[in-house]
Amino acid sequence: MTQKDYVGYSVEQLVKDQPAVYLGTKSSIGDPRALEGRPGYSALSAIENGSIYVLDDNLVSRPGPRVVLGVREIAKVLHPDLFN
Repeated sequence: MTQKDYVGYSVEQLVKDQPAVYLGTKSSIGDPRALEGRPGYSALSAIENGSIYVLDDNLVSRPGPRVVLGVREIAKVLHPDLFN
C-alpha cells in the first residue's frame, strides 16, 4: 500500500539495489541501530557496514531556502574528504 504523494519503494527493491550508504531522517528511521531489526534490512550492505546516516529533517524534507544546507549535509556524508 502506498500513500498518496509518496513514491512506492519496497524492501525487496531496496535489498535488490544494495545501497552502499543508507540516508534517512530522524523521523523516518528513528534510532539507526534499530534498522537491522526491520524485516529484510539486515541483508543490506549499508547496514552490515554501518554506513547509516541520520540527516536533519528540517534541512532535507522541507522545501525552502535551507534545502541548500540539506544538500551540503548529504554531500558531507557522501564525500567527507571534500570538507576537511
